[in-house]
Amino acid sequence: MKRNEGESFEDYKLRRKEANEKQKRRLKGKNVFPGDWGTYRKDIDGIVESRLLDLMQKMKNKNGK
Repeated sequence: MKRNEGESFEDYKLRRKEANEKQKRRLKGKNVFPGDWGTYRKDIDGIVESRLLDLMQKMKNKNGK
């Protein structure tokens, strides 16, 4: 990661620190989709397919009423 044009070194260090923390969270896989929420880990998040099917069924029932 390079410093942006006109960015102070302190701002660069802060931006880099935040990027490193985000990368560590992503690599640990503690969260589930979308986007910034991170990656999936079965031992933490359980079986996603059944959860998604339940959510879709609930939404379908809610919209059907």
